[in-house]
Amino acid sequence: MTTLTHAISGSLVAVLLAGVQSNQHSLLIIPFISAAIIDLDHLYYFFKDKSTAVPENMHKARSIFHELIGFIIIGLLMLFISFFNLQMAILIGIPMMIHLAEDFIIGISIPFNPFDKSEINLLPQKRSLKIIIEIIVLLISGFLWKMFLSGQL
Repeated sequence: MTTLTHAISGSLVAVLLAGVQSNQHSLLIIPFISAAIIDLDHLYYFFKDKSTAVPENMHKARSIFHELIGFIIIGLLMLFISFFNLQMAILIGIPMMIHLAEDFIIGISIPFNPFDKSEINLLPQKRSLKIIIEIIVLLISGFLWKMFLSGQL
């Protein structure tokens, strides 16, 4: 999935779970950034090996934090932040976890990296299927964001 799709879908879930109101604009940007920042690890690998920039090789352009260990680290981060501000813990952690889950479900994953380099995929790795899923997620998330921002959700 693209970074934009991760940001739109993951941030919506976090905003709803955290009880943010549509007029709390300063809180709305946090989950967008949180969901998108996970993809910064791609940049290192893109510069290191240009072949990882090809969509079929994106799983090779991820750090170990983009795998199962990332869930653990994000969970610990959320736990720490929750001692000070539960709403902020949700706004930061949930979009990151959704991002990782979307990548795990749709793409090729190496869940036990660095201990085991076995690659798994839950769905067929067909570009057309990935595009259809991405469009559906964007349309549903966009529609729900529109409802949220207009106060209907």
